[in-house]
Amino acid sequence: MPCKPDFKNRTPEEKRRMKRTIAAIIAFVAFLAITCVLVGRPLLKFIDDPQKFRDWVDTHGIWGRLSFVGMMALQVIVAFIPGEPLEIAAGYAFGVWEGTGLCMLGALIGGLVVFLFVRSFGRRAAEVFFPPEQIDSVRFLRAGRELNFLVFFLFPIIWLAITSVKPQAETMSPTLPSRLTMASYVETFTRYSFAKYFPNSVIVSLLSTLLVAIVAVPGAYGFAKYKYKGCRTLFMGCVLLRMVPFIALMVPLYIYLSNLGLINTKTALVIANMTFNLPLSLWIMESYFREFPNELIEAASIDGSGRVGTLIKIVAPISLPSISTVVILTFLTTWKEFLFAF
Repeated sequence: MPCKPDFKNRTPEEKRRMKRTIAAIIAFVAFLAITCVLVGRPLLKFIDDPQKFRDWVDTHGIWGRLSFVGMMALQVIVAFIPGEPLEIAAGYAFGVWEGTGLCMLGALIGGLVVFLFVRSFGRRAAEVFFPPEQIDSVRFLRAGRELNFLVFFLFPIIWLAITSVKPQAETMSPTLPSRLTMASYVETFTRYSFAKYFPNSVIVSLLSTLLVAIVAVPGAYGFAKYKYKGCRTLFMGCVLLRMVPFIALMVPLYIYLSNLGLINTKTALVIANMTFNLPLSLWIMESYFREFPNELIEAASIDGSGRVGTLIKIVAPISLPSISTVVILTFLTTWKEFLFAF
């Protein structure tokens, strides 16, 4: 049985490729470490004092704002630097609207840099680590089979299940458990109020999803099929709400809900989650309804069906795949949301 050739038996080209790969890995890790230590840590320490950061911004004027945009762009490019402290600092130093605009501008610039880099150097960067023949031989990158998709999407769930039965000391270890234990499950049900928190999550997620679907489907249908003065402006205004960072609206939202007496209630969570999930749902459904055949709507109208009847009896049943997409996205987003609930 042939053994795997060692380094001495490799061809000169293979040796050069291996050296480039090792050098690229070392350089990449070194870049991340240096950036986080020399830039990320001082940056987070600098904005940790909101008043000091605000004074610095006021002193430097437009250059302070440009510097903050650069900080946000760097945070997007170097994903190891957390973005929440920057967003909080922006809200305190610049106010809600200006802070939101600067955060969005920095995120846009950072995302554009990443996009252009991947588009221009993505394959060449991958070839530093893998030979072109191996990249071309990966079926998933070429035409993917059902099994590849299944393994790709199920692996995080499988690994999560494996991690849940690991001993606590091995939780962060990327290896299989040395022994199986149910201690994590026992602690979840005995130490924490799981029987209370789990139904709360189910109720809030289901109600938020139901209300978003009830509002998004007829709303998007109206935007797509019935034109009136200002409809596109109103639609774009609804969709652009999705671009506002959640953290920027936390304080105003808390004040409004407190004035309504809804703090620490499921109703407050449903309202908050519905508000932030509705713009994306409107966008998805409006794009679908815009391509919906008008002939079917006209045929239903000739048969005597009203606008509401056409939507309920004709359009909605045919649109179930798109509605299902909205329902799934809304439910998952609401289920994993923690900031509002906390």
